[in-house]
Formats: sequence, C-alpha cells, structure tokens
Amino acid sequence: MADSEGRYLINGLEQGKYQIRVSKEGYAPDQDFNNRWSGPLVSSPKPKVVEPAKEAPGEIEVFPNACQVRDLGMWAKGGFRGKVQRPDGSPIEGVAVQAFELDSHGMRESSPLRTGVSGRDGKYNVEPLPAGRCVIGINASKYEDVSSYHPTIYDGGMAMPVGESRSIEGVDFALPEPRVAAV
Repeated sequence: MADSEGRYLINGLEQGKYQIRVSKEGYAPDQDFNNRWSGPLVSSPKPKVVEPAKEAPGEIEVFPNACQVRDLGMWAKGGFRGKVQRPDGSPIEGVAVQAFELDSHGMRESSPLRTGVSGRDGKYNVEPLPAGRCVIGINASKYEDVSSYHPTIYDGGMAMPVGESRSIEGVDFALPEPRVAAV
C-alpha cells in the first residue's frame, strides 16, 4: 500500500524475478512507463548495436541483501467516448480516434497521446487520459496519415476538458467516404 505521497516499500521478497503492478479505483496504470525496460542489455543482430532485452518488459529482479528502486505511474481514468458514423448514421468500424495534448503554446501536439478504435457498432473509447485539455480527431497526426479518411478534428479543434476519473460521452464523428488513392 502506498502512502499519501505515493511511496511504497515491499519487504521480505525472496530472490527471483517479479512483475510489479499498481492499481487504484478510478485510475489506470501507465503501462508504457511501468513496463519500461529496466534489465540487461543484449547484443542486437544489427552490427555494433546493444539494446534492452525485451523478453520481459517491466520485470524486476531481486538479489540477496539488495534493494531496487522502481517508480510506477497511474493516470486518472478520464477520457472520451463516442461513435464514428457515415452521414446517414450507419456505423464505421476500425477508425482510429486520437486524443492530442496541447503544447506550452496551447497548440495541438503533432502525435497523439492515446488512440481508440471504433468497433463494429462505431463506438470508441479513448482512455485513460490525464486531467487537462485535449483535442480529439481522426487522422489528425500532423506528419502522417493513419487512415484513408479526411483529417477531421472534433468541434473545429477546440480543446476539450478531460475530468479526472470521468469520461466525456457523445464525442461523435460523421465522416464522408474515405479518400481514394490516385492512380
């Protein structure tokens, strides 16, 4: 159990390899941060390259008479939910909906913070997101297309507030037909 400042201590573990997981009601673990590499380096098949061993992301190893410091992260379970549909109201499956943070100048970042994908019913979830303001869009990365749909930003690019531990419902998109590659 962590204290009020998020510090924790686990005593009495036997020597061996462990996965540490973190949980709290209303929050989601930051899997990218928590499962980051912390182990040995290995030789890569590429010449003169050494990189992290990737067989067990987030794994720690306990040695006799030693301790290991491991920071873990969590995000409030805020986010966006809605549906992606055609102008006639029929659902569109498999569309990536992206949430973008704002930079220090209040402009949309070039790459998404999180992405959700619409299901068979057209519904999507983009979560977890930290409390703050985000721009929601489809195919909205600044330097690459992720789908054949025209770049579409919800509400003209207005930043929407994400509340801590709650999702905003009804962020819906009506998309025209996808673009077709020129021959």
